[in-house]
Amino acid sequence: MPRSALFNLDKILDLEISRATPFSPSEVLSGWYELPQQEQDDHKAVAHVIARKALPLGIIDKLSARGTRVDRVLVRDADGAPLPIDLRNSLAIAELPSARRWQRLCAGSACATVALAITAVIMMLSRQAAELELLDRRLEAAEVEAKKVHVEIDAIESSSQRIVALRREKLSSPSLLALWAELTRLLPDSAWLTGISVRESTVTIDGTAQSAETLIAALDGSPLFEAVAFTGPVTKLPGGKLDRFTVTFNLSQPIATTGLAAR
Repeated sequence: MPRSALFNLDKILDLEISRATPFSPSEVLSGWYELPQQEQDDHKAVAHVIARKALPLGIIDKLSARGTRVDRVLVRDADGAPLPIDLRNSLAIAELPSARRWQRLCAGSACATVALAITAVIMMLSRQAAELELLDRRLEAAEVEAKKVHVEIDAIESSSQRIVALRREKLSSPSLLALWAELTRLLPDSAWLTGISVRESTVTIDGTAQSAETLIAALDGSPLFEAVAFTGPVTKLPGGKLDRFTVTFNLSQPIATTGLAAR
């Protein structure tokens, strides 16, 4: 997360609970802690911990009924190692019976001091309102930044999948150099190519040869080529010594590059 987002990270992670899990924030206890070893430039790495609220509440209610106050709710990972986080702070105060009694005591004390501190309270509320407005603006900026991060992550994942697919296709496909080397090996010295075109798995060549009919058998003997055939009639060039031909055949595997033209 950007360092600027840490100020309102609790609210941002509440949004992540609804987006990335099947639960709503009201159903879970959550918290976070920093991972200093994974920091990068102006970004902080954090671990987000989520626990179903129903798991500890039953035990906490029983302890509260016996007069035992719960100070901490600690978490261990799947291997049993403790995590540096206390989920007690994310419990709603209204859900704890002992906390409700504590609230009533605090309310009684507060009523006794309101008359003496009314001016200070008004000033404090005014300052808090300004701070909340500033927090809202920072939260909006952090949410925009978080959305940008998600878009960048999605783009990286899409690009990675495309790169993997292209690499797989390249490894499983004959290269243009392999095609050219095979044609050079098969065609007799009396044949000359004037053009070659590759579209996916279909190759078309044209040129001249002393005997165009022998080219079909030569090309058909290659394990890379199949369905070798003339695409039109063979014609004699002026002088009658050379045949002009156009031959089409398919590659036994698709070629990685979809087009080639040499004239």
